[in-house]
Amino acid sequence: MKIYQIPRPRVIRPAYLGVSLGAFWGLAVLALTLIAMAGGGTRGLVAILQSIYPWYGASPGGLLAGMFWGFLSAYLFGMLLGIAYTWLLRFSRKTPDKALALFEIDPHKKVNIIQEGSGTHPYTIVFVANPQLEVGNSAAVLDDPVIRDPGLYTRVLVRCLRSFITNELLRLPDIFQQLRIISIFDAGEIGSGEMRKLCVGIDESTDILAPNSDVAGIRDYIVQRLEQEGIPDRNIDLVMLISASDQFTRSAARFTVDDLSKGGQPFRFSFGEDPERMSEHIHAFYAQLPGVAAISAWDDRLKTPVHEFAHAMSSLENGAIDDEYIDETHASMERRVNKKFRGGYLVSQTAIDELKDHITDPDDLEKLETAFTELRDHRYASQAAFSAAARQRINRNELFFNYRQILLAVFRYRTSYRYTEKSDEQLHRYHVPDAIRDRLKTLYGQPPFYEKTKFLDQIRKLIRDKAAFQRYKLLILRFAHFRNYPVPKVFAKYQLNGGEVLTYYSDRQRSDKDSAWVSYTPERSAPGTSCIMDIAYHDYRYDKLLFDFMYDRLMARIGRGAPVTTAASPAAAKRSAKPAKSGKSAATRSTKKKKE
Repeated sequence: MKIYQIPRPRVIRPAYLGVSLGAFWGLAVLALTLIAMAGGGTRGLVAILQSIYPWYGASPGGLLAGMFWGFLSAYLFGMLLGIAYTWLLRFSRKTPDKALALFEIDPHKKVNIIQEGSGTHPYTIVFVANPQLEVGNSAAVLDDPVIRDPGLYTRVLVRCLRSFITNELLRLPDIFQQLRIISIFDAGEIGSGEMRKLCVGIDESTDILAPNSDVAGIRDYIVQRLEQEGIPDRNIDLVMLISASDQFTRSAARFTVDDLSKGGQPFRFSFGEDPERMSEHIHAFYAQLPGVAAISAWDDRLKTPVHEFAHAMSSLENGAIDDEYIDETHASMERRVNKKFRGGYLVSQTAIDELKDHITDPDDLEKLETAFTELRDHRYASQAAFSAAARQRINRNELFFNYRQILLAVFRYRTSYRYTEKSDEQLHRYHVPDAIRDRLKTLYGQPPFYEKTKFLDQIRKLIRDKAAFQRYKLLILRFAHFRNYPVPKVFAKYQLNGGEVLTYYSDRQRSDKDSAWVSYTPERSAPGTSCIMDIAYHDYRYDKLLFDFMYDRLMARIGRGAPVTTAASPAAAKRSAKPAKSGKSAATRSTKKKKE
């Protein structure tokens, strides 16, 4: 089976073409009719239209009828024209003389080397048909439907490769052509003691499809089959598991575990809130455990493979790439490349002092003072992080339990919106009541009654003792100071191997997110273009920071074993005004990319 690359055609969408022609001809009928009504008479084209369109004439009523029939007729004509063009396009795409053969896959072989890659230890991506699926909360093990359908597996594999070769980063010649790409489809019997549950459904109440946490077992499953085919190189950098489960259809990924003992390209990055505080890390040459992505066969978006690829190729130790469409993160992701938090709501020292004056129990006062001293003036990345810090200092079994719940509510309460990516076309519009509420908060510096009511409802759910809730109700409201910090201008600074220090700016134009979001992200590659790690409305790309960071990390793996130099970062070359000395500079790549 051969896979072809066909030049991307210019698509004409029938609906868009129909609306455009309909609007144009409707306005044309309006203009012609107005001229006729002004004294031009019903001659020429107006007379022809009058004989075609029912109820049309040189009168106000006839004008409306003419515009209606004009729009409808042109809309239908545009739809038919667009459908005919699409049909001809699909017919022409079936002709192989216009296509370039890229890969060839033998569906009868367990292991197909789709692309050899370059070097003795090329960057290796392995696509695997998932044999079995484990349902997390029930521990049930099911055969994955994809293992009995090689045709479906091949179609999903082709879709993933299309996603790669149409991506602005992965399609670069000095990246894609250097990759070793392997496909494994093994529907045979289970070996002795072999793990075949490569994918896991998190639990039956969700649709999340995740790689098995035993990544070493996934690696061993692959290595065994590579050895059977006489492939000696056991270095695997990334695994893409393909599943056809109809219950778990939301793809997910696990990060790479870097092998720092074998060296890498050093870099400095400001993972914290202060962009000037840069810490030292390494783009490791090798992986101790490969990054793994679980891809649903039923998610046909080209964005999904490159989205999960970004997760899987990054690492918790040296830069994790996070989702940008939710306003939270996992507690273990302290070194996030593409998301930071500007702090939620803090209680000022003045409010602390005044609040202590209202506590009469000395024991409670001492505990409250200790908790505030340790928790104040620190911005937490998520509610979970704050809750964990509070639990370390306040015993749940003590009488201070209610105070702990009050602290959680006062510090962290905010209206939260979770953005799940059901489709690329899903739009999240700013709700008008939310806009009014936020405007009132800006004017008065405190939540209005509408917000206070919601705030009290949340606290009532937290505090079990109704008497305690009534006792502290007014006290809570008095000292619940809501404050959101502005998004910083500079997001982060990045320096590769002693080269130029690159500055990346924050995206302060995220109009599709609620103003109460505490997370912020790097600047997008272009206005109107979504980041691949965010919800994509139309066009999508990696933002500038992710492009440079991922490029350097990939090139460290592709060129592993080469001497480490102190040259400037390839990403820095993109910003340099000097002309490129070779065709592989980042500046040259960027120019070629834009022309494509």
